[in-house]
Amino acid sequence: MRERNAIKIFAILFAIVCLYQLSFTWVVNNIEEDAVQESIYKRNEEAKIIERDRLLLSEELEKDSTQAYIDSLTNELDKDKYTNTDVYLDNFQQDVERSYLESKSSEKVFGPYTLLQCQKRQLNLGLDLKGGMNVTLEVMVVDVLKALANNSTDINFNKALKNASKRQTDGSDDYLTLFADEYEKLSKDEGLAIIYYAQLKNKGLGLDASNEEVIEVLRKEIDGSIDRTFNTLRTRIDRFGVTQPNIQRLDAGRILIELPGIKDTERAKKLLQAAAKLEFWETYSYADLYPYLIESNSLNIEGIESVLTLLPQKINRNQNGQQIPALEFEVKVEDTSKINKLIKNPDFLKVFKNAGLDVVFAYNFEDNGQENNPTIDLIALKRNNDVRGSIQNPSGYAKVTSPMKGDVVTDAVEEIDGQSAGVSMQMDSRGAGQWRTFTKANIGKPVAIVLDGVAYSWPNVNTEIEAGRSSITGDFTLEQAEDLANILKTGEIAAPAKIINEAIVGPSLGAEAVSSGMSSFIYALIIVLIYIAFYYGKAGLASNVALLVNIFFIFGVLASLGAVLTLPGIAGIILTIGMSIDANVLIYERVREEMKNGKGIKLAIKDGYQSAYSSIIDANVTTLLTGIILYTFGTGPIKGFATTLIIGILTSLFAAIFITRLIIQSRLDKGKSISFSTKLTDGAFKNINIDFIGKRKRFYALSLIILGIGISSLFTKGLHLGVDFAGGRTYVVRFDKPVNNEEVRSSLSKLFVDEEGLSYAPEVKTFGNTNQIKITTSYLIDNNDKEVDSIITQKLYEGCKFLLSESFFKEDQIGSIDKEIEELRKDDNKQEKTEKIKVLEDEKEKILLEKFKKQYVQSSEKVGPTIADDIKQSAVWAVVFSLIIIFVYILIRFRKWQFSLGAVLAAFHDVIIVLSLFSIFYGLLPFSLEIDQAFIAAILTIIGYSLNDTVVVFDRVREYLNNNKKKQVKDIMNGALNSTLSRTINTSLTTFFVLLIIFIFGGEVIQGFMFALMVGVLVGTYSSLFIASPIMLDTIKKESTNK
Repeated sequence: MRERNAIKIFAILFAIVCLYQLSFTWVVNNIEEDAVQESIYKRNEEAKIIERDRLLLSEELEKDSTQAYIDSLTNELDKDKYTNTDVYLDNFQQDVERSYLESKSSEKVFGPYTLLQCQKRQLNLGLDLKGGMNVTLEVMVVDVLKALANNSTDINFNKALKNASKRQTDGSDDYLTLFADEYEKLSKDEGLAIIYYAQLKNKGLGLDASNEEVIEVLRKEIDGSIDRTFNTLRTRIDRFGVTQPNIQRLDAGRILIELPGIKDTERAKKLLQAAAKLEFWETYSYADLYPYLIESNSLNIEGIESVLTLLPQKINRNQNGQQIPALEFEVKVEDTSKINKLIKNPDFLKVFKNAGLDVVFAYNFEDNGQENNPTIDLIALKRNNDVRGSIQNPSGYAKVTSPMKGDVVTDAVEEIDGQSAGVSMQMDSRGAGQWRTFTKANIGKPVAIVLDGVAYSWPNVNTEIEAGRSSITGDFTLEQAEDLANILKTGEIAAPAKIINEAIVGPSLGAEAVSSGMSSFIYALIIVLIYIAFYYGKAGLASNVALLVNIFFIFGVLASLGAVLTLPGIAGIILTIGMSIDANVLIYERVREEMKNGKGIKLAIKDGYQSAYSSIIDANVTTLLTGIILYTFGTGPIKGFATTLIIGILTSLFAAIFITRLIIQSRLDKGKSISFSTKLTDGAFKNINIDFIGKRKRFYALSLIILGIGISSLFTKGLHLGVDFAGGRTYVVRFDKPVNNEEVRSSLSKLFVDEEGLSYAPEVKTFGNTNQIKITTSYLIDNNDKEVDSIITQKLYEGCKFLLSESFFKEDQIGSIDKEIEELRKDDNKQEKTEKIKVLEDEKEKILLEKFKKQYVQSSEKVGPTIADDIKQSAVWAVVFSLIIIFVYILIRFRKWQFSLGAVLAAFHDVIIVLSLFSIFYGLLPFSLEIDQAFIAAILTIIGYSLNDTVVVFDRVREYLNNNKKKQVKDIMNGALNSTLSRTINTSLTTFFVLLIIFIFGGEVIQGFMFALMVGVLVGTYSSLFIASPIMLDTIKKESTNK
């Protein structure tokens, strides 16, 4: 009784916590729904206004005059009201919805929490389910070239860089080639070797190196810088806490990043663009500079009336209210443009230099936050006299002007001190020595910690610091401190990058696929609940309650952890739902067996639960170990899958074992009956005696045939790798009206077909406004012919023709060609007529294609794979290591290595068969069988399901072997397998049914993913009965024979 009460209290408290965490999602969804309703209402009102204005115009002006008036409108937005009304209204609705949410962002909507705080605590959906933030970063190759040349002041060098930048703006791609071309034009007698001699010397080349050799060296250096920047950004994003981001290399030194669940876009942009150039500076006080500020006041600098007024000293107050002059300046934010002009002025700086003071200025990281009179601190830094450069242009490549750089920092962690947060940094041994010398020389003086040209902190040095530790303190929020620590920990970016494009993208699966997928999942779950109740009677109702509680707990924990739910995560949830059902089925089948043996209901329930514990624990622990290893060593989709799997296993165990027991025991305590079957199911699977062991060779042969065909197909036909693994091309296309992504995907899938007849279904998602989409495909990715881009653009045009407006096809030149074709059709000379018509139609198509490229295609780029090589390797090693751990665990639990071998080989058998079927049937089935991130999750789910199924069967085999030692092993194992048949079929049937419903009604986009899971469930069930146990038996027999 005491244990039951403790379980009840824990369950209630756990439910309250989950309810509290999910309430943030509920609140946000309600407010977002209000925003949608508000936007729909205002859209309808705006549509009425536009229609009224159009009627008024038509009444006041003639038809031609009305169109002339619309064409004369200079504001594109006003013009769109009448020419692209649907697009205008869609954008208007989005703006209203966005404005509504922004107006509520700082308003308290749930107790003490504002909408923005609620959004940060809600259950987020990933890029595949909801979309997110899309950012394109361009690595500044010009800065890399300057740095490699040690910021050469050569006139021709700098002019060549400038000219190359202009030409690149005009549409060229390769900046390095453009630069080399421009330099050759300007400096015919002098090669690039003299500019890059320092780099060439390290490569064994000299001043006689040709420009081609220099370009080759520079290209490798640039590629290396881009690779290092790419890896640094990926690490930084991982530490930012984003689940399953996309990060891909593009052409021309660009990097594409997609971040799901981002609420604070400015924070994300700062994190991505931070160069992380850390420096430690000596400082000047206001008193040091004051005499020269007075002197500079007499300078006649345009726009500057008074230097002293523009640069006032900051005044702090102590606890007693006394004024204390500060080290720094406190300037008005509105004056920063004037101040920037002043502190870069050569005459102003010369005043200080003449007095032996080499000054450079840096602002604080943020202003004081006051709305009426915002100010920001400005600090004067002491630059060494023997170096040049300016912190006002912190490219990351200027010569070091500070006495100490931040490359000595090895670790950084956020720390909380009272109400504010800061960052503690640890240096390496070299840095500790430099820091000791630096602090010793500045005892009693402030030293400034500057990151990317911004002063974050300038603490006073009280004593020499020997431990190599330093802190950045200030009025930071915890979030700011976390981001700062993240930036410092990942280190300086190898090459500076700037954001050249950003947008909010829709779900990669498509809104319709997500909606239909979720609906079909709910319908399938309802049918499964009805089936469980039908098969197990009132006990089935108890398990249904436990299953719903389990799902509630899973989402509650995911929300509390701030996790992002993705398609791989849903795969993990489906697996845990199957395991939850399986646990209840195991218990109920045991109870039914005990009742058949003549035990009373209470004793049968007690013994049934007791007998089932071993199977449940072994099955769940093996899968849990797999999840932990995948989470520890995996990245991206593997980590997302592992997170939900671990959570789901723990919650399903609790719900299946304790929740059902509480419900059943409660009924018994109240004197109510409880049934574990119905009249129709009471005799199900009785007296079944399948000779699994005797027929094992037939099933061995069947598996070998399938595996043989499959492996042959894998070596000859291979697997069809999607963009995630192979890379591809991406196109941003803007239309005149809102776009249905599913229609575009379906249309292009019929055209993106290779010579072997294999279709390449593209990913289509909304990019910004509803009339703009982003199309990504791996079609012809391995073809490097020059004509490939033209071929794909041609098919893109053909596939999107149905979205083009009528006016697109009615240009004057097109009209004249159509008239000529019409005239030719009246000609009697059929052969000559046909040839001329074909020529004209080809000419017409070329004109339309060029028009489509210029007017509709906004950008096109080649993208690298989203899954990098190191992620692939970590995935493989995570799976291999997990199988080794499972092998060891089963060996410990079952005391025979043959059990371990059977389980691991069965899982391996299932994976190979699924891969084989994807290879064999690709191009034959009416849906995509591409290998992408979701497929990884499917394979992991199959491994988990296979191990779970096999271990449950093995547990019964072990029990029968221990209890029936006098019988033949063949009969014992057949008896064990037949006794678990009811459980095996019920678990497999319910799990398969959920997948089948989603497969049928969830949309074409997720059919390949669901197909892999369905095949996995069927093959996993087959292997647990016909492969794993027979292998275990045969290896035991072989060992006995050898002995």
